[in-house]
Amino acid sequence: MQSTCSLLNKRVLIRLAKEHGVSLDVINHRETPEERQKRKEKEERKLTAQFLRQEKQQFLRRCSLVDSRKEFQKTFSQLDQNSSAEYKQAARKVVGELIPAWLDGSTGNLLLVGKPGVGKTLLAICAINRLNEANQSDKTFKPLFISMARLKDVIMRSRLERDERASNAVHCVMSAVNKANLIVLDDLGAESDMSRNGGAYQTVKEALLQIAKRYDEIPYILTSNLDTDGIVRLYGDRVADRLVPKKNGTVIRLTKTDSHRGV
Repeated sequence: MQSTCSLLNKRVLIRLAKEHGVSLDVINHRETPEERQKRKEKEERKLTAQFLRQEKQQFLRRCSLVDSRKEFQKTFSQLDQNSSAEYKQAARKVVGELIPAWLDGSTGNLLLVGKPGVGKTLLAICAINRLNEANQSDKTFKPLFISMARLKDVIMRSRLERDERASNAVHCVMSAVNKANLIVLDDLGAESDMSRNGGAYQTVKEALLQIAKRYDEIPYILTSNLDTDGIVRLYGDRVADRLVPKKNGTVIRLTKTDSHRGV
């Protein structure tokens, strides 16, 4: 026997259906076994997609080295409409050509070159967010973001100050390198002020070589104030050979875009 509440609810639904010209078959319809199975499958797909999104975001936020976690909230839809034509063209190339190629398995690297403040890091973060949003049923993209300035900081605190938290951060990053599907190296060359301390700089350089070890398996996005020749001079041939884009890679130079920081 139906409860009074259920009867009242049904009466309200019937009244609303009549007022809006909806067939009463919709109100009286009972779910068939086939419809129930389809509904359950749809709900399972939705839950799986939510789980994968959360897993990717947790991986990115847990293992990445970034100055501010808020940076990960940025997307291509938030790009300034007043950006230069050069910057908009760069964004279109990343969205229209490079991201589809990476999703399809390409390992071509991207180097974004430009003076400080032109938006290189923003493009890189928008790219990894777009990859995370991609609806790939057979792939789980796990991009890893590494700020070179932060990498230098945690390595030196780990080696020189025996800082346990810094040591854990280094270990997390190095472990994540083996699991990532794409790695962003942000502000490559920012740690070059360490060249005055040969031992310390060599330690960071060796770490970078380890991070770049998957150069033939996954793509890398590099942002830097240095062009390709500058990267070779600073890091040497072994590192540059792994990271500097080759014939299947891309170099985007933002030479006509002004700094949004007023630099």
